[in-house]
Amino acid sequence: MLKKRLIPKLLLKNHKIGNQNIIVSHTSKKFLNYFPSGSPVDQAKIFESQMADELIVVDLEKKITSEDKIKIIKKIAKETFMPLCVGGGIKSVEDISKLIMNGADKVIVNSLIRDNPNIILGAAKKFGSQCLVGAIDFKNNNLNESKIYDNKNKKLLDVGLVDFLKKIEDYGLGEILVSDIDKDGTGEGMSIKTYKKINKYIKVPFLISGGCGLSEHIIQGFKEANADAVVAGTFFCSRDQNLLQVRKKLLNAKLNVRSRL
Repeated sequence: MLKKRLIPKLLLKNHKIGNQNIIVSHTSKKFLNYFPSGSPVDQAKIFESQMADELIVVDLEKKITSEDKIKIIKKIAKETFMPLCVGGGIKSVEDISKLIMNGADKVIVNSLIRDNPNIILGAAKKFGSQCLVGAIDFKNNNLNESKIYDNKNKKLLDVGLVDFLKKIEDYGLGEILVSDIDKDGTGEGMSIKTYKKINKYIKVPFLISGGCGLSEHIIQGFKEANADAVVAGTFFCSRDQNLLQVRKKLLNAKLNVRSRL
């Protein structure tokens, strides 16, 4: 049985300090408000020292293959040894290749799933499905129905979450990351009922994100939603609780997670 994974997430964005723009990591709330949280390389090194199973890095400006962002990815890959998953503005097989050549172990695709799934199929054929993570964002509408959210154009689509997951089943994605935008950065708890409902439609490793505020929320994500991994940004960047403390609580809850032993 595969071990459950704890995956911190870093969001890259330019931040003005004095007269200088520098790229720093950010935390988010409901995909609308972003708050600088420090050096992405330094944070990555801290996460590795705390036994993160993997690291996700996403460029909020959707220019992850730009020269300045590639430098950061290369530095994180050079100075850490945990698997690195990277995304933000992927448009082609060449973009995916560039990230893999510069240190990424996996590449996240989002809007490309809707806009041009043939590119994903081509990348899966070239690099293998294990390199591709499909990021699916959703929000609930006024009828409390889970609908796909188009983060690129900032609008809710009239496409049901379950219907969309069924549609993309054969797109060549090696993992699926599902994020609840309404819960993002709130610390109010995860959308366990929704994740339990959709789990049966996902045939590859299932990653969930949005709403982690306590270790108990992560335990619920694993035990009740049967997620393969929990992804969190604000929780690990801003809360007074590190990955080692969370991992200890998961072990105490009899979850199959990696330990130092």
